[in-house]
Amino acid sequence: MKSLFTTLWGFIFIVFIGTACEKSSSAEDQILYQDINPDTTMDYDTTVLFQYPFQYEGSFSYNIDLDQDGTDDFQVSGHTWPGHFDHVGVMWYNDHETRVVALNDQAFIANYDHFGPCCETNLKAGDRINDKLEWADEARLSYSIIDNVLDCTWKGDYLAVKLIKDGNNLFGWIDFDGYEVPTIKEMAVNLTHGKKILAGQKE
Repeated sequence: MKSLFTTLWGFIFIVFIGTACEKSSSAEDQILYQDINPDTTMDYDTTVLFQYPFQYEGSFSYNIDLDQDGTDDFQVSGHTWPGHFDHVGVMWYNDHETRVVALNDQAFIANYDHFGPCCETNLKAGDRINDKLEWADEARLSYSIIDNVLDCTWKGDYLAVKLIKDGNNLFGWIDFDGYEVPTIKEMAVNLTHGKKILAGQKE
């Protein structure tokens, strides 16, 4: 009788564990979506260096808390500076750099470009974001050095990002329009550990 009782409880335990694992593995998406309203366009804070020949420099920065936990995860920043003097001695043409950087070691940006100056992630709506992408701690959206004839512009629509929380991946996206002075429109992250998200997915 005791053996039968033990066997019965063992069977119930196995069924319970199996059901729990099944529920865990089929956990539904928990999408945290944020609409930036109104859309936020970056704006250079400029300083005039000289009136003639005219020279100026400027910068902007905007912080992003992707999962709304009170800690900023990413920063969009831009810098422009005098880089090339024109041939008639009237003014300097400016170089610039616009980039997105991770603000902590638990944040990452998808970036395919290992050899050039710019991010090559050209995700469109519906593209899959998961750990099969290549990840880095920064990505340039735009970069221009006139004297070196070095110029590139990001051609994507969505920037893939991820956070690591308690050893698990949380995949997300940020919607940008433009590259040198980008407009941030919306963003989302899948709070379900390890589950993919589609670029533009809101629920």
